Amino acid sequence: MGAESVQIELRNQKGDNLGNNKTMNAVVNAAGEAIFDLKARAYTSQGGVKPGSVSTAVQVGFVYH
Repeated sequence: MGAESVQIELRNQKGDNLGNNKTMNAVVNAAGEAIFDLKARAYTSQGGVKPGSVSTAVQVGFVYH
């Protein structure tokens, strides 16, 4: 059974919230890599969390210039 009253929050390393429709940029290094250093946490804004498993999916789109 899944946890109740809990959300997943995605942030960059500066602490900026990366919710719906947010954007971020990354420089492509010499190896052709763009590194997105992100962190996620489970949190509640209203309390009353019920125990259980938590899962999420992140959908991203990349534009290369």
